[in-house]
Amino acid sequence: MIRKLKLFLLALLVPALALAQSYPSPTFNNVTVQGTLSVSGSVTLYGITVPATGNFYAGQGASISRISDRLFIAGATANNGTQVASQPDWLTQFQISTGRTGGFIQLASLAVLNGVNPQNNNAFVTATQSQYMNYAGGVIGALAIGVNNNTSYSTSAWGGYNEAYRMSGTTGGAYGLELDTVNYAADTVTDPYQQAPGQVIALQLAAGAELPATGQYPSQAAINIQNNHSTFDTGIVFGSNSLTSGLAIAFSSGQRMQWFGSAATPTSSIVGTGTTQAAAIQQNFSDNSVKFNNATSNGIFSIAGVSSGVNGLTATGSVTGSAPQLSAAGSDTNIGIQLSPKGTGGVFANGPTTVTSSATSGNTLALSATSNTGNGAQIFFGGNGATTPNKYLRVLSGHLQCVNSAQSAVICDMDDSGNTSFGGSVSASGNDALLYQTSNAQSFSTGTQATVTTWTKVFDRLGANFNASTGVFTAPATGYYHVDAALAFAGNTGAIFTTSAVVVVANGATACNSVFYRQTTSNVAQQSIASCTVSLTAGQTLTIQGVQNTGASLALNGTSAQNWVSIFRVP
Repeated sequence: MIRKLKLFLLALLVPALALAQSYPSPTFNNVTVQGTLSVSGSVTLYGITVPATGNFYAGQGASISRISDRLFIAGATANNGTQVASQPDWLTQFQISTGRTGGFIQLASLAVLNGVNPQNNNAFVTATQSQYMNYAGGVIGALAIGVNNNTSYSTSAWGGYNEAYRMSGTTGGAYGLELDTVNYAADTVTDPYQQAPGQVIALQLAAGAELPATGQYPSQAAINIQNNHSTFDTGIVFGSNSLTSGLAIAFSSGQRMQWFGSAATPTSSIVGTGTTQAAAIQQNFSDNSVKFNNATSNGIFSIAGVSSGVNGLTATGSVTGSAPQLSAAGSDTNIGIQLSPKGTGGVFANGPTTVTSSATSGNTLALSATSNTGNGAQIFFGGNGATTPNKYLRVLSGHLQCVNSAQSAVICDMDDSGNTSFGGSVSASGNDALLYQTSNAQSFSTGTQATVTTWTKVFDRLGANFNASTGVFTAPATGYYHVDAALAFAGNTGAIFTTSAVVVVANGATACNSVFYRQTTSNVAQQSIASCTVSLTAGQTLTIQGVQNTGASLALNGTSAQNWVSIFRVP
């Protein structure tokens, strides 16, 4: 337009100059100017047309029009072009009325404003087409370039700047910039790793301007949304029917969404590092639900909410040496955690499992299976071993039962009264079971009770709690202990009804004894056998003692088979 205007000015003014005459209002119907025409002052022209030469460059015969200093077109012609902030054109007046000290035309070389004609809606239109190109390349409808190269002052440069106002009382909208695309060719694929040659892009943001990378630094942001004395209600809006496949934002592997707590302080982020489609993970938000799916949209994990819900779960990480925690959270005082398998599935814990309860009453661990009439509330124990490695513990029909590996037989059964039955023999391999004998002809003074010492082991399951030298048994744990003991005194003569006895002493007190009453004055041996069950707490002692009142010292007969003690802990 500038080129045409200049040519028209030159064409119309050449005749006046050539005639060297002064005309008050010259009128020219058809004027042709060859060469260069220079005009100073103010000239008013109408209907200027500069014909095309068919060439583009000056050396090829193209007509080049030049207008120096400033050019105002249409509504902008109301501007006086003086160095005064307030100008009569409508844009300057509008900008001053909204709070600016001057208008943008004040610093413009070219200004185009629409005028008062109601048909004059568009102030400036540029367009280009590739139809007449005879080489490979591209066409650009409008170019705007900003260069910040002032090294003396703090300056900035904008390649383009737009403003849109919606004034009070209007019903329509206002758009700072609308970019529309039309694709009449074919759909192509564009993603972070491939840019199709025939792609149609509404807005492409690129860094580097195709210049050599050497000497360039990264640009700070492709899109920067800021507060310039006002705010946006929403940062980015995707229309409900604006996307073909629903793909709103495409990232490459390793790119992330980053939040900041303050300046230069990155905090939370979302990052994807996947490399294959088959191993992809999807996250899907729906009503009251967040689902994590695999690449084929099958569920991996989901979080479901409920209407008016107040309780939920909190997952907490841990430091080295501690276990992560899954805990109940919410407004209720007491909140349980429920694990619900599907169908006949179960809940499995791989590794050692500890149940710790802070409750002062109620159940620490509860199993309920009231509908399972075949096995009741049952716990499966999968052990090791080549055969029959597994066992079951269950409560069925009011009985606590142990069941074999094949679930074909009850190994043990206990009812509420404590009545217990076993399908096989009972072993208490961890309990004491011992038999000791003595061949020591230990002597006892008449009327004096003393502990039998110097025993010889026949067998002792644990070999840890009976001191054969002192004859003292020490209880390793609180419980019941059964004791059998026999002492045989050597043959002697004495009065009728004199006695000899074996005494079981538990923790310093007589638990039981067996007394032999002499019925003859002849020389006879005397053996007594005592048997009883005693209650001992851990650390208490038990001894076998002998006593006689024949009136003289009396010794054991030294026969080991007749002098013995047997102790075992009752299971």
